[in-house]
Amino acid sequence: MLVNLKFIIIYYMNNVKEIHDSINTTYYLNRYTDLKNAFGNNDKKAKKHFLNNGVYEKRYFNLPYEQVLTGIASSKSSDGNIYPYTNEYIKFPNMTTDEDVTTVIEKTKNLNNADECIKKCNENSNCGGINYKENTNGTNECTIWNTNVYPDSDIKKSQNTDFYMRLRELRKFCDAECMKNKNLNDLEKKFDNIYNEITVLPEKIQDVTKKLMVGAEGEVFYNEFMKQQYQETSDKTINKVKTSYSKIYNFRMELIENYKKKLDYQTLLSNNNIDEEIKNLKQKIIEKTNTKNVDARKSYYEKQENNNLDYYLDYVIFFYFSLFIVYVYVFIKNEKYTDRKQIILPVIFFIAPYILYFYVFYYLNLAYDYFIKKIPKNVYLTKQE
Repeated sequence: MLVNLKFIIIYYMNNVKEIHDSINTTYYLNRYTDLKNAFGNNDKKAKKHFLNNGVYEKRYFNLPYEQVLTGIASSKSSDGNIYPYTNEYIKFPNMTTDEDVTTVIEKTKNLNNADECIKKCNENSNCGGINYKENTNGTNECTIWNTNVYPDSDIKKSQNTDFYMRLRELRKFCDAECMKNKNLNDLEKKFDNIYNEITVLPEKIQDVTKKLMVGAEGEVFYNEFMKQQYQETSDKTINKVKTSYSKIYNFRMELIENYKKKLDYQTLLSNNNIDEEIKNLKQKIIEKTNTKNVDARKSYYEKQENNNLDYYLDYVIFFYFSLFIVYVYVFIKNEKYTDRKQIILPVIFFIAPYILYFYVFYYLNLAYDYFIKKIPKNVYLTKQE
């Protein structure tokens, strides 16, 4: 007996899932654009929003639950679909449904645990969920609600009360194979009737047309009419043949033109003058390529020279200011700052590099570039072809 009781408790516990674990955050964010814009793909914020706000705003938390409720709303008796309750639940801790808009099936007190309350709900086919409340005096209450609860009714916060929502599933009165066998005879009869009508329909139409025209206009008129019909049919057939032949003829002429162009091209290639022109063009391409290579090497070496000059300049500035720091240290240690005339020297030493760089070195650099350009030099790394 103890083993059976333990099995029952484990069974009901395994069929209860926390709402925190039932939220599909990807679906929830993509389902509501305002949340997608606010949280992006942040799963933690999505779950937190549903538990703090979304559940009270009656938002769906995963796709299967929305599909079931949508199916119930749009279901027809002819669909063969039913949505019975299962023995699976989703637990909403510290929450309860609105009693003003939800019908109570039964209220029970002093049960051992929530599993016994769930068992009572499973025994009732109209039970859509339960509330299990543990009072401070040690007693408890079990409330069984009728039909759908969330999101048909509001959810409210309630301390010491847990709301268990019962899930539904889709079932069919008849599966695919059953529906196929059920409608097979009717489909075969309809097909036979349609086929029989199609096979005799042209003869019936022709016979009725002949009787109407002969009775109204005479047999001579009917014969002339049929002759005209045959002539139009033959003309259409001849025109269709001509069109098809024209397409074939045009295709063959296009092949002949392509063949002539190929022959002209081969003749052109065999001409000695063309070979000479091709060689000249190749030589011009080589010369242009060599010119570009030369220009590239010139740019490279000029850039290297400028980089070297900048490097030496930075080195000189570093060395100069190192000496300047030593000078300032000696200047302060020997208390030369007491003499106002002596203060002018550190200031001059400090601004001297800037004057040299922006004025003296600038003009020296211009002069250097001018003379360097006048000196010829070999800019080739390898021998040009």
